[in-house]
Amino acid sequence: MAAKRGFQRPGQRVRGLISTAMMAGIIAFGTIFGADEAAAGLFGSQEVERPGAFATFGKWHGVVDRVGTEQQVMPPPCRGRDYDACPYPELETFIETARGQDRLSQLKSVARYFDRQRYIEDQPNWGVPDYWATPGQFLSRNGDCEDFAISKYEALMMLGWPASDLRIVYVQDLNLQVGHMILAATLHGTTYILDNQARNQLIRHERIRHYRPVYSLSQDRWWRHVPAQ
Repeated sequence: MAAKRGFQRPGQRVRGLISTAMMAGIIAFGTIFGADEAAAGLFGSQEVERPGAFATFGKWHGVVDRVGTEQQVMPPPCRGRDYDACPYPELETFIETARGQDRLSQLKSVARYFDRQRYIEDQPNWGVPDYWATPGQFLSRNGDCEDFAISKYEALMMLGWPASDLRIVYVQDLNLQVGHMILAATLHGTTYILDNQARNQLIRHERIRHYRPVYSLSQDRWWRHVPAQ
């Protein structure tokens, strides 16, 4: 994904979202379970739900822990070696404004609020190939696709959305042949996609044909996705 507006240049790959070893493990995991255990899921996939996301996806566990740390250090001094909570007062003001909205309007507001941020890859931003940022870090330093998705997820949780209606989803973009992360939010039986590559938009997941989901996360649950037979 390119640094401007979150779009990716052809041939450029997202690094670190999922390792080769983890991908192999997830693929092997899916062969253990029969079709009767799979349910109809995102983007027409079949999915198997399992506990243990924190143990399986260390970066996910780490960012959830750091969100709690950031919230505990307000008000200022709000900076630490591994976190940056200084933008949280502004975020809390936004949350309080959005709290009185209906759920669909909240989705639209959250998309607009975070999609104003600038896309930047992890290596120039953090000095490592892959880093999952908290909302405080993202709002102060911008970020890449998983940072957009994580911040939207956490904002909706702050607005009282149940984790069962939200998922961070790792997909393969079949047009660009690259990995990408998005947020899926389900409201009244309809699942909307919040995607930094479609800024300020809510798109029903069944309308998107070029994403193939690999895995998704919400709190300590995770789902493996396989193409429907």
